[in-house]
Amino acid sequence: MQTKTLSQALAACGSPDTIIAAILQHYPDLRAPVQIEPIARDAGIADIGDLEEKGIVCTSLSDMTKTKGAILCAVGLAPQRRRFASAHALGHFLIKAHRGDRHCTNRDLGEKRTDTPQRKEEMQANRFAAGLDRGNLCAVPAQLGLDTLVQFAGHFRNAPEIRTSHAKHSD
Repeated sequence: MQTKTLSQALAACGSPDTIIAAILQHYPDLRAPVQIEPIARDAGIADIGDLEEKGIVCTSLSDMTKTKGAILCAVGLAPQRRRFASAHALGHFLIKAHRGDRHCTNRDLGEKRTDTPQRKEEMQANRFAAGLDRGNLCAVPAQLGLDTLVQFAGHFRNAPEIRTSHAKHSD
């Protein structure tokens, strides 16, 4: 069941950035590494599970009205990669213009081009995933200790899409 305030905020959103802003407003203490599952459940994802389909990294399934859905990720993904793949699939579920079930490959999770409608949608899902995976970095204290910086570096080093997907892309 969707959380009323989150679902109301998401109803007014269309772009990856406005969706992320609504989520961060709903979860003001969200920090990297972001746990995607609670957000997905509040947004209407009823099932998050494993996928054993060769060549597919993640799948987003939803009903026709996108009020409930499921996210499946390939078995054996590293935790950072699984988190990004889950967020990517959640992006497809939440971005209104993305219709139908999605079965995304490694290539899709690295897409930066917008020259076709399909590539643009994959780039938008990547933008959403990269932005969400950063959490509310603005809330990080100005004086960071070395341990915190090392933790951030480890988190971002293993998810290259985070470094590239969020830069300079818009709808």
